[in-house]
Amino acid sequence: IDLCFEQRNALLSLGEWARLGEVVGEARALAEGLGDQRRLGRALAYQAHLQTNLGEHARAIEVAESGCAIAEAVGELGLRVVANQYLGMALRYAGDPRRAAGAQRAALALVEGAPPGERFGLAGLATVLIRWNLAGGLADLGEFAEAIAVGEEGLRIAESAGHAFSGVWARVGLGYAHLRHGDFAQATQVLEPGLASCRGLEFRFALPHVASCLGFAYLWAGRAAEALPLLEEAVEAITAMRVLAFASCIITFRAEAYLVLGRIAEAREQVEKVALARAHPQRGWEAWGLKLLGDGRAHEPIEVDQGGAKQAGDAYRQALALATELGMRPLVAHCHLGLGKLHDRTGQREKVKEHLATARMLYREMDMRFWLEQAEVKIKELT
Repeated sequence: IDLCFEQRNALLSLGEWARLGEVVGEARALAEGLGDQRRLGRALAYQAHLQTNLGEHARAIEVAESGCAIAEAVGELGLRVVANQYLGMALRYAGDPRRAAGAQRAALALVEGAPPGERFGLAGLATVLIRWNLAGGLADLGEFAEAIAVGEEGLRIAESAGHAFSGVWARVGLGYAHLRHGDFAQATQVLEPGLASCRGLEFRFALPHVASCLGFAYLWAGRAAEALPLLEEAVEAITAMRVLAFASCIITFRAEAYLVLGRIAEAREQVEKVALARAHPQRGWEAWGLKLLGDGRAHEPIEVDQGGAKQAGDAYRQALALATELGMRPLVAHCHLGLGKLHDRTGQREKVKEHLATARMLYREMDMRFWLEQAEVKIKELT
């Protein structure tokens, strides 16, 4: 069983999911046959991580919760760490960022005081891997000060230990937090060394995560010519590995790049792939996809196509409702900004002021300066 677990960690870096599933299944069957609760709990946690990445989110949460229950019953620290880590990841990708942050914080509290180099059976340093996912989830909630602090500490620990695998994931979490915050220069600075490590050390699983975030940072930093190749590479890599957990996010990044570059038809084609998020269900990515559907329709000539304006408004409102329910405040702000711009084009002046004022307030509260400037420019145009 322990040999299966070691194989699993090696296969994870390579993104070899079929073989990984076989060894985790073998470990689970052996543990069940022996009545070994400690190893069964670990096998369940690893299975939950596999199912998360394959897009089987409801099942992943169920299995992870079973692993957590065994961990509490057995009382083993390492098992409790791993089970809570993968429960948090399953919840985040399923679109429950508040509960996800709670599970990740619980895992982080468990490793406090442990040696920084302790893995607890994970593929990398436990304190780093917990932090990268927590940083990303906090960024989705708009808790940027904590997200960036958590991400920076994870990177510091990984670099102090000289552990390249952990360092790449620390950069994913911190880079994503800067990206959602709107600090594209910082995101670029964090992510570029991560991409170099992925290429040099053949971390195939991490590469599309790093490449997509870096490409998106390049896009909004005005480096579109460099952005699109990275986003294309990320989509191709994540599709080849059949990793559905992050695929919807990467697809929305690429679709947004098409919109920014004025390639509206291609953007609309990609936006329709938001159905991925509904099929597996990933409510957080679905909300981002719906917002992008609104952006896509809003780019069309509204003075000719009032039906497009209605469809854009409907998509924004659906995204806004879902983002509000999930507590994803940056996305709530973006939806208000989108609605404000849309109503400006359709001549609904009172609604324009209402939505832009709300967007400005939220951006200011979260210190999202890049996006605050976008809202304020639009408000000044109305005066």
